Amino acid sequence: IDNIDFPEVDHVYISIGKKLGSSELMYIRKSERNDFIKIDFEYVLNIAKKSFNNGAKSIAIVSAIGADKTSKNLYLKTKGNMEDLVNEIGFTKTIFAQPSHLLGQRVDEEFKLDVSLIELGGKIFDPLMLGPLSDFRFIDAKYVAKAMVQKMNDNSEGLSILKYKDFVNA
Repeated sequence: IDNIDFPEVDHVYISIGKKLGSSELMYIRKSERNDFIKIDFEYVLNIAKKSFNNGAKSIAIVSAIGADKTSKNLYLKTKGNMEDLVNEIGFTKTIFAQPSHLLGQRVDEEFKLDVSLIELGGKIFDPLMLGPLSDFRFIDAKYVAKAMVQKMNDNSEGLSILKYKDFVNA
């Protein structure tokens, strides 16, 4: 990232992350932790800083539901730390989309039984996830993207956290 020349832009969207298996959301193997932190924390933070230094005024990042720098879970703690540090950079508008499991077609993704079973379970339990549990409903990535663009284009400033209700109402 240090060797990349970033163009001058007004708005930045970041949606990168290390590909993780479903079990890795709970526990990331020691052998995978450095790569996860490099991609989901260092790359995101460096892109944000470099974009800001090149004149970007606003940023929208796909994070994760439950992101919290005080979490004991490495995945959620890393996402929470990233959010805190990006928010301190000084953008006029900072948006964090916090979806649960993202649905939708993935590029070059082979069939995975565990993911298919989890997505089937999500469809079964979706109607039972009411109130605060609704934030944990699975959501198609296209709705997350649409909500991020809509929020970026409104007249608000400061920090915005987008969750399930924002995605389905976009």
